[in-house]
Amino acid sequence: MVTYADRPWLKHYPAGVPASLKPYPEMTVPDFLRETAKRVPKNRTALVTSVRLPVFGHRAYEMTFHELDQLSDALAAGLIDLGLEKGQTVGLCMPNTANFIISYFGILKAGGVVCTLNPAYPAKKLGKLADQADAVMVLTLTNMYSTFKEIQHTTQIKRIIVSNIKEYFHRLVRIAFTRTQEKPGGHFLEKIEVGDYWLQDVLKKYRKKKPEVDISPDDIAFMQYTGGTTGDPKAVLASHRALCASTKQIEGWLDVEWPKGTMPSSEKRIVLA
Repeated sequence: MVTYADRPWLKHYPAGVPASLKPYPEMTVPDFLRETAKRVPKNRTALVTSVRLPVFGHRAYEMTFHELDQLSDALAAGLIDLGLEKGQTVGLCMPNTANFIISYFGILKAGGVVCTLNPAYPAKKLGKLADQADAVMVLTLTNMYSTFKEIQHTTQIKRIIVSNIKEYFHRLVRIAFTRTQEKPGGHFLEKIEVGDYWLQDVLKKYRKKKPEVDISPDDIAFMQYTGGTTGDPKAVLASHRALCASTKQIEGWLDVEWPKGTMPSSEKRIVLA
């Protein structure tokens, strides 16, 4: 009789996949970014935002690991200066964009807990989830700003940090977006209220500054709401340790079929988004 102790699933693993990840690294999520930014060349790409334009074809904006590390450091320093305390929750309501990745790492580097909020949810539901999560700040895009102002009084949100989705587009894409889609798509925002901030202003003010906060692998890093298919969405918590272990697991599988003769694991070009 086959038992759990026999671990029969291991025989189905492709060659090169480790049976265990032990010893697990004593790391936090930002440590992955910091170490990669130090290890790889400064021109190594981390993020790619590609958009297809008529006539011009695909035009991509690329951000390096070094740039991502610096920008998220600046945001983290800014969040702390704006009053974010270690362990407090910050709502992150954006689609999969460079803005999201910068915000994600910035919140974690500041010692905050990232709580992702679905931009497709109606205002009332966003307010309910943000309040349940005890979110004290929200980072979102211009097209969602009015929604969060509408529900802010029902939550503990003190500050809203806003960015425009076009900020990390290729120059030609940014021009085309501004002329044809920004206003019709609800992305144009002329001004924000006192107490709220533009992401780019925060990044500029705290450029080259680093956050001064101690983060432990056992600290909570992430709060993810379930889909709520059979009821109300429920928050699932994940520590830095758990997310790092999951990252190492993915890395173990990605190493399996890396083309022969290419760069070793420590020098790979891995695009995050």
